[in-house]
Amino acid sequence: MSRYKFKWTNLDANMLRGLCRDLDLDVGDPAESLRSYYGARPTDDFVREAWPSLLERWLATDGPSRRRVVDDLWAEGLVVGDQPANKAEQMSFLRARNNARRLRKVVLDAFVAVGETTTVIERSTPTSEVAVVDVVVVDHVKQQKKTGKKPDGKASSAAAQAQVAL
Repeated sequence: MSRYKFKWTNLDANMLRGLCRDLDLDVGDPAESLRSYYGARPTDDFVREAWPSLLERWLATDGPSRRRVVDDLWAEGLVVGDQPANKAEQMSFLRARNNARRLRKVVLDAFVAVGETTTVIERSTPTSEVAVVDVVVVDHVKQQKKTGKKPDGKASSAAAQAQVAL
């Protein structure tokens, strides 16, 4: 069993392929290519080499991670002006940072946290069975809100209606 919780395979496959292309690594199995080249867990060297790619392929699309990195850099005192409030300002703020040790530490910590806690499910179109179930649930909730009755025809309490609406 690995001593690290981080797994390259926990990260978005499209991002990993892009990283491999940008870093001139094999894209056939991007997680394995990155693991083979950078080790079981990324290091400062990974962030140093991959910073432009991480910025455009990861932080540009992962709002929570981008906000974490910006907030952590801001807390470190790496600031000029007002704290960035939206994606465009955050990306501009990050692009203006030098690829320095403190930036790499903050980015590495955030990247490792994502790889330790996230299991990415490839985005695909839902199957028709799932879509039908979703429609039935939505229609059931709408019917109960309109009529105040459960599917069996019995009236439901206001508390039960409120719980269903949540």
